Amino acid sequence: MTELCAVARRFGVSGDITVSALTEGHINDTYKLKSPRGTYVLQRLNTAVFRHPEAVMHNIAAVCGAFAETEGHSTSVPDFLEAGGRLYLEADGFWRMYSYVPGGAADRRQAGRAFGELMRITDGITLADSGLRLHDITGYFTRLTQLGGAPDMPLLGELTHRLAAIFSDELPRRNVHGDAKIANVLTGERCTLLDLDTLSRGWAALDFGDTVRSSCPENPDIPTITDIARGYAEGMQGLLAPQEISSLSDGILYVTAELAMRYYIDAASGEGYFKGKTPAQCLARADGLMTQLRGFLDRMDVIRTAVSAAFEVKA
Repeated sequence: MTELCAVARRFGVSGDITVSALTEGHINDTYKLKSPRGTYVLQRLNTAVFRHPEAVMHNIAAVCGAFAETEGHSTSVPDFLEAGGRLYLEADGFWRMYSYVPGGAADRRQAGRAFGELMRITDGITLADSGLRLHDITGYFTRLTQLGGAPDMPLLGELTHRLAAIFSDELPRRNVHGDAKIANVLTGERCTLLDLDTLSRGWAALDFGDTVRSSCPENPDIPTITDIARGYAEGMQGLLAPQEISSLSDGILYVTAELAMRYYIDAASGEGYFKGKTPAQCLARADGLMTQLRGFLDRMDVIRTAVSAAFEVKA
């Protein structure tokens, strides 16, 4: 832990420092540090995944600046520390540090509002291309086919074809979170958005879909989906065009099918994108996501009606 304390001191943290590992994340090495000055999170970015980490931090700085300059919102972003005038440090790895955010999971409406406010507040900001290509349902289906496929390939193939037609260049793109799981919103003294590494240009529906997917792990709960949709509508305050609102329910199918394929790919290839998970664990996770996908498909008509009503659009 001596190395970690030395890195923390480069970010201006002094005094006795205690360190403990945080293991919830899949990608980065993450630690919680306590010092007389306060409690912090120290992360070493996984540069095999984030191949342009300077662009990642450029985008985080831009978004933090937009939140600081905008009034009348209920969402916050973490306070990042500087090392040598930058929000990151290169020292046997690529590091960044921010104030620890205490609190618990946000409720569904809060989470939706937070991700909606992110899109509204950052609308018009130019983000750097960090090289991430997290959402590419056609690419993942092609890769999975090359690896020999998985259960329910006909279903995945039909969905991939249909969704690729909806999510085309004709559908507007926004500045989105990119990993809009409900776990990435904490509420305590303030409602805070976490894990901003995946900030990028993308379709609003995929953030919405990920919030729904992560909030309904067993069965599609219509009151939960309604609360999330109302939160998004409140946060965006009329930002979305009608065609974007129409795509929101399809975003649930997109992210669920895509994530299932990513886990199947890891299980078959051993590439290890999902850090610390064995091929057997990846296969089990993929099978669970396919069950979740079928549940969404079975209730899609009801879901579309609920989402449209939340945005005050006729279904």
